[in-house]
Amino acid sequence: MESKDYLRSQTERRWMELIEEVGRHRDLLADTFMQQVEGGRLFYESRVNAQELRATANSAFGLLLKELGGTAITEEDRDFPRRVGVRRARQGVESEKLTAAVHRDFSAIWSSLLSLSRPEDALILAVHAEDVWRVVDTFAGRIHTAYTEEVVAIAQERSMSVQSLVSQLLFDDHPSTTFIARAGQALSIAAGDGIWVAASVVAVDSALRQFTENQRRKGRVAYTHAMGGCTVAIWVAAANESRELLDIVNGWEHGADERELRQVHCGIAPLHRGLAHLHSAAAIACEVSMTMRPDHRGPATMSDVWPLIAGASLNERMPGFQASLLFGLEQCKDAERSTLLETVRVYAANGDVSTSAALLFCHRNTVMKRLRRFRELTGMDMTIPEQAAQAIVALAQKSFE
Repeated sequence: MESKDYLRSQTERRWMELIEEVGRHRDLLADTFMQQVEGGRLFYESRVNAQELRATANSAFGLLLKELGGTAITEEDRDFPRRVGVRRARQGVESEKLTAAVHRDFSAIWSSLLSLSRPEDALILAVHAEDVWRVVDTFAGRIHTAYTEEVVAIAQERSMSVQSLVSQLLFDDHPSTTFIARAGQALSIAAGDGIWVAASVVAVDSALRQFTENQRRKGRVAYTHAMGGCTVAIWVAAANESRELLDIVNGWEHGADERELRQVHCGIAPLHRGLAHLHSAAAIACEVSMTMRPDHRGPATMSDVWPLIAGASLNERMPGFQASLLFGLEQCKDAERSTLLETVRVYAANGDVSTSAALLFCHRNTVMKRLRRFRELTGMDMTIPEQAAQAIVALAQKSFE
């Protein structure tokens, strides 16, 4: 098998011919790009004037083709990605959308190469495809670096600087290390700080907002920001919490703010460290908040809502799953069904007959009798973990009222 370097050397001349040919059709590249971004409506959401966008695309393809063709790059060329990144940041283009739009340069160049090549050029294109992607990806990286630096600069200039930074961290699931470091400095959050993230549906977010304000009054670092239909609260944990409660699902129950949090109807994520995972923590808190029952008291965690989420998913993918499991309970009288469900839920929460009997103020034999009756009606034995899990999921979604 011929080595890749040998193939590259043997195909270099024809490759350069193709690049030159593409360069002679540079206007068509810009046209293709504008079609792909729908004149700026896609990715840029019309924040960038179409005429400016096309001129920028034309210049971008000129630079990319220079690099592909090995042509000398001027200082103005080297500065071009920075200028683009700065301008797009000022125009309010979203980070991920900007990167996605720039990567469309690859498909425009590749489409042109395919249309201009001959059947015998297939090997040449295969050998040099990574050259095109490397040049475009490097170009996109330079733009993104300039963009993130400008976002920080803008945030520092504006009165809403904190909100700008928090927004970028919440909505960017892969922020650069440079941005994280600078944002952390501006927000007074160190890389090793533990961070709590909670969320409340906007309609009932007053308690969470008040809690966050109280944290600030105590001198704690705390912020709120809108995310989807939720208000997200972020605050820095005490030093001992960062060490002892990291990644514990119900860690808030053992934290310094436990008493105050019990008055807040919200979803809360496990304690995490630093700003790198703020997006995922906020997504968890919002999902929990939107799933938790309206009558839940205090914060809810992933442990509290997993049966609801699992049940919703199962019912969507397997209609009738829940009804088939609980059909027997539908035949019971209301009083018996209520007693059985209360017993099953109490037992599911602790897994011990004696403890359940004490909580239900009845004899342990009564608990066992009720569990047997539940098994007769549904076929689910609460003493078998797999069947107990099915019951928990099915009952989480079902209301008999």
